[in-house]
Amino acid sequence: MTTAGSSPGHIDIGGILSEATDTWKKSFATIWVIALILIVPVAILGYFATKSMIINIIYAIAALVVSLYLQGVLSRIVQDVREDGKVDWSVGELLKSINPKLLPLLGLSIVVGILVTIGLIFFIIPGVILALMWLVAVPVMIIEDKGVFDSMSRSGELTKSNRWRLLGLIIVIYIGVFVVFFIAGLIAAVLPILGVIAVIVLAVIVYPWLGVVAPTAYYALLGSKGEVAGTMPAPGTAHPGGEPPAPAA
Repeated sequence: MTTAGSSPGHIDIGGILSEATDTWKKSFATIWVIALILIVPVAILGYFATKSMIINIIYAIAALVVSLYLQGVLSRIVQDVREDGKVDWSVGELLKSINPKLLPLLGLSIVVGILVTIGLIFFIIPGVILALMWLVAVPVMIIEDKGVFDSMSRSGELTKSNRWRLLGLIIVIYIGVFVVFFIAGLIAAVLPILGVIAVIVLAVIVYPWLGVVAPTAYYALLGSKGEVAGTMPAPGTAHPGGEPPAPAA
């Protein structure tokens, strides 16, 4: 069984970007509210971070927690939208579903971050390979309800044979993001106030879209392996991870 963004054995970069954008559009209202709740307060806090060491520390912690929540929630949203083309979970239910995964997400972030950094120190290429191996570890953790090391192992299994394509996906995305934020930077240089507003608006729009790409790639990788995605349970159920994927018959 294949999915949009994949064919037997391979993923399609254009298909992943198209599906990610489609999912982002279908869930825009929910993503917008979540982004406003999570990103805007941190962005405002960041504006004052340089004025005090204490505020800077609080900002760093808040930014980390928000990043973990966003990664988890966006994986859940992609899972939800794939079921019937819309978001059935409320904002509160989505955020609450990530609470039990917050510490595992932190652990995953630390372990992957340390290992990738070590890999980058050793001639860069090993770090890039490790980053590509574990690119979908977060979606695996949320959607398949796995632990830190099981998520890393599963991600490595899924990305095998597609890592160069995933690298191409990342390069395409970040070239586009660079261009967008470069333009915002030019605006900020001419009109600082408008620049700040533009950066916040872009952050609320662009960062969530980026967060949708990884779980979309996860489903494309599932399809390329001939696996069937697990089902999403009803909102508010005790085990929001749903059933794990199963090989296609």
